[in-house]
This record gives sequence, C-alpha cells and structure tokens, in this order.
Amino acid sequence: MKIQISLLFAILFVHTKSQECDPALIQEIRNYRPVAELIIEEILHGASKGLCYEKLAEFVDSYQLRITGSQVLEDSIDYLLEQYQGERSVMDNTWKESVPNLPHWTRGEEEAFLIEPVHKSMSILAFGGSIATPLGEPLVAEAVVVTSFDELRSLDASQVSGKIVVYNQGYVSYSQSVNYRYKGASEAAKLGAIAALIESIGPFSINSPHTGVMTYAEGDTKIPAIAITQEDAEMLRRIYLTGERIVISVKSNSQTHQPITSHNLIADYNGTRYPDKVVVVSGHIDNWDVGQGAMDDAGGMMIGLIAVEVINSLGLRPKRTIRNILWTAEEQGLLGAEHYFNTQKNELDKFVFVMESDSGTFDPQGLTYTGDRRNGECIIKEILSLLGAINATRYQWTSGSVSTDITHFTDAGVPGAGLWDTDGQYFYFHHTEGDMMTVEDPNALDRAVALWAVASYIIADLTDDFPKPSPRTTN
Repeated sequence: MKIQISLLFAILFVHTKSQECDPALIQEIRNYRPVAELIIEEILHGASKGLCYEKLAEFVDSYQLRITGSQVLEDSIDYLLEQYQGERSVMDNTWKESVPNLPHWTRGEEEAFLIEPVHKSMSILAFGGSIATPLGEPLVAEAVVVTSFDELRSLDASQVSGKIVVYNQGYVSYSQSVNYRYKGASEAAKLGAIAALIESIGPFSINSPHTGVMTYAEGDTKIPAIAITQEDAEMLRRIYLTGERIVISVKSNSQTHQPITSHNLIADYNGTRYPDKVVVVSGHIDNWDVGQGAMDDAGGMMIGLIAVEVINSLGLRPKRTIRNILWTAEEQGLLGAEHYFNTQKNELDKFVFVMESDSGTFDPQGLTYTGDRRNGECIIKEILSLLGAINATRYQWTSGSVSTDITHFTDAGVPGAGLWDTDGQYFYFHHTEGDMMTVEDPNALDRAVALWAVASYIIADLTDDFPKPSPRTTN
C-alpha cells in the first residue's frame, strides 16, 4: 500500500559537496566507495545476482493471499521465521512479536450485473471492512451516478434514498482519489443510499477492480462498499447522462469476524561496537486477498532481507545492528507498525535510522529522505554519490512521510528514508489480481537490493550516529 502525501518535494540531484557539510564526514563516507563497489559487483555480477527475484518468486508462489486474519499470512510469517532461525541463517536473532486485536475480514462470494437498460456482468471487489448485502443475497436497485462528493451532496435525499450510488470520480492522485474509497459509502448513506459502487482508484485499467480498506463514519448507517472498474464506472455515467433508468444487481457475502492476533517478524544482524543501536530496514508482509502481493509489498520486504544476506556474504559487519522488520496488518491501517512503535516509543534513542520500501520495487532512482537538513542530508547525498553504477543517485527531501509504516518513527524525530523508484505503473496493479510476480523485473530488484545494502550498511557503520532532527509537532 502506498499513501502519497500532498506536499512539495524538494527534488535534488547529488552534489559533490553540500555547503554546510562537515568535511570530515564527507571524507568518511567517500572512503566507503570500495565497499559500495564490492556490494554492487556481488549483486550485479556475482553469486547474489538474481537471488532476490528467485526468493521472492518462491515466497509469493507459496504464500499468495496473505490478508490479515488468514492462516496463509501466519504460515508465511512462520516460514520466514524458520528460514532466518536456521543454522544457515545470516541473522543473529530472529523472533516474532504478537500484534493483538486486529480486524479480521473475509470477502466471500460476490457478483454484480447491470440489469437495465442492458444486461452486462460487472467485475467487482468489495472493499476491506465492508458489510455484506442483506443476508448475502443480491440487492437490486436503481442507481444514480455522480462524479464527486459535491455532486452527490447537491442531490435531494429523495433522489438517492433506496438507490445505489455509483461514483465515477476519476483519478487525480492516489492521496486525493482514495477518499472515495475511505468514505464514499458513508457519504452516500447520509442521503439514504443502500449501497455504494466506487470507481477503482488508479490511473489505468484493463477492467480490473482495485480493493483496499474502507471506513464507516461513526453513527452513520453502514451500507456495502464495493469497487467497480473504471470502464464500468464511465459506462454507467454515460448511460446516466442520457436519462435512461439504470438498475444494478449486486451481491456480497463479506464478513467481519472477531479480532485476531498476528505477528511482526523481526531479525537482527548484530553490530560489532554498538549492538544496541539499530538501523531498521523494513517492508510489510501482508497483502490483500487478490493477486500475490509481489509488488505490494513482498518485493519491498525481500530487498531488505537479501541486502543483509549480501552484506554477510562479503564478510561485512557494521558497528550498529541492522534490524529487518516485516510488518503485519499494514493494509488494515499500519496496525503492526503502530503496535511496534508503541512498544518502543520510550526507547527511541536506540533507533538510529529507519528505512522502508512500500512503493514497489521498480527501477530504483535513489532515496526519499526526511530528517536533519545539514549533516544528515549530506550523508544521504554522499551515499547516493557512490551508486552511479546502478544509476540510483537521485535524492529528494520531504518534511512529511517517506513511507507508511515508519511514519510514527519519523514523526518522533528518527531520521528515515524510503526507496525512490520509477513507480509510474504502481497504481496500475495496486490491490488487484494483477499484482503478480510478472510485475517484477529481476534486474530492477538487484539494483534495489544494491541500493538498500549500501545505504543500510554505511548508515549502520558510521563513526557517529546518524544526526537526528527535533521531533515533529503534529496536531
């Protein structure tokens, strides 16, 4: 899952020297060039070439629908736990931590048809958290089609009550358009609608619905919230504008069960001098109950695991601990990460830096960074200057979130970075049946591993801890 924050990024390319950087610090990082070249050579041309793709494919082919509450998710966590606790594991300590009281939602059977003015089947996916249609049976009703919340609110309740509201809102950006998924059902229910069919959130479609979590406003009537394809949303809008009556049949058997417990998986590669100081490298292990979640986010978690394997294979051991964390229940609202932060928030001094990849693992460009603008920014730029061989030297700074699961840490003043890649097609596949291994490119994965390995190793091995900014104030 990727949530884009509406803010202005300062996008910069690496310079040879930043105006206020400590010259000794610049030289220290430049002295890592032979190590960076060694790591890159091993991944692009050595025994580790293609390793990430191979292990990622094995994982997602074996554990495909890792939705929170499923046995598949827990089995996938236990599989990796066993892999990284074994005698051949490069990790020094691997364990899982319970995350209680998580939502458990299942999809069930679902179908939809346009009944009038023509008959047509419609591809749908209920949104996570949606209620079922009454008794799980087909709900047949007339539909109204709107392009915005403003258009919906301009209607009288008598025009909406007892009908299905269809949203054909179009795609502006994920951060803006996703509001229709989050609250489209509640807004429609305020006017008496009995279901909401919402155009899938994404810039492109081949008749593919996109699922994702939705919410109900407290106190509002709950109605089914279901994704339809862009093609069907546009077709229904065209028909609606002709004045013809639209009748739709929709059926959903989704259910919300009792809360469950899942687990974050944590694996430490211990530091030599400051083992209690931690550089977090992370991604989330859960996905939705469609596709394989190869892009979102098995690829993101796997590049971190393979990065440490490569570091170990080269006999490298940083001064501080590199901690891989595989978050659970990200898709339900960053719940695994939130729980972990709450257990650690009184010990934030030990967290030197946090990293996450949850924007796909396409061709890596560099890093998005949040933190200290003086020496911290200098460190990131200088590290990126060592990555010319994989064309991953680009840099962008933000005062906001660099990646979803680590936001609590960065808001609390821990510096962090997210993988910046060419994610132009990310939302083509996001939360769809199309998020399969086919999306992944072995060469791009190798370059992402190289970037992750070089950055995490150098940050964990610096003489001094990565500089921290002041904690961010939030309302």
